[in-house]
Amino acid sequence: MTKRAQQMLRLMDRAVSKWHIPVIGKEKGRVIKRLLAKHAPTRGIEVGSLFGYSAILLAANMPRGGHLTCVENNAYLARKAVEPRLVKSALIIADNTGIYRRDVKPYIDHVRSGGAYTSREYDFGFDCMEVSVFNG
Repeated sequence: MTKRAQQMLRLMDRAVSKWHIPVIGKEKGRVIKRLLAKHAPTRGIEVGSLFGYSAILLAANMPRGGHLTCVENNAYLARKAVEPRLVKSALIIADNTGIYRRDVKPYIDHVRSGGAYTSREYDFGFDCMEVSVFNG
């Protein structure tokens, strides 16, 4: 990760502690870094960009030459435009699935049923993160 990216994440960490903006943060960031190191994706899609915290974290920890596309959250577009483009073993990380449990229930139900994904919840006490791998 570049020094500039590290500086930006530190600045954002300070800002969200005062404004209570839901971002990945340090604890979840460590899990994401491990997942990216393990799976080494060369392409990524971030759905729901807010103000770019996770985009910086994801892009900075992808392999050299990796490509990250960021789009704002829209369930219809995600299912019609994103899902058909997933490759086998695609890694999908959904943040704030604890805080917004009711809002994301259709998504959680989708990735946990039908066998298209292998999915696991990471519980951080204050929030959760759903990590899914596309089975193709």
